[in-house]
Amino acid sequence: MAETDSLSSSNAEEASSSPTSAAASLASMAENFQRSAIESARTVQHTSSTQFRTVQNFLPEAVSHYRTYEDAFFNKVKDGLMVARENPAIGVGFAVSAALLVMRGIILSLEWGN
Repeated sequence: MAETDSLSSSNAEEASSSPTSAAASLASMAENFQRSAIESARTVQHTSSTQFRTVQNFLPEAVSHYRTYEDAFFNKVKDGLMVARENPAIGVGFAVSAALLVMRGIILSLEWGN
């Protein structure tokens, strides 16, 4: 019982000092939260600006690669058209083959649609 009395007297002392300590604790938590939020915002800003600079540095290289492959593609198409122009039989054979493949695709899509 003596232990219970001593516990209740210490709880009463804590209760009397509790409103000021609770206010101080809340103020401290608010300050810590504010600091944490500011640090997080700075980190996000730094990270996003770093990523943006990385993309800016990579973009010219990517455009260069794209133009290289684009030029290669159109050169191949031009070469193919020149070969078809020089050899009409090859052009007709290619056109008939492409038409058969397109018709097959149309027929298959109609069968799946039903």
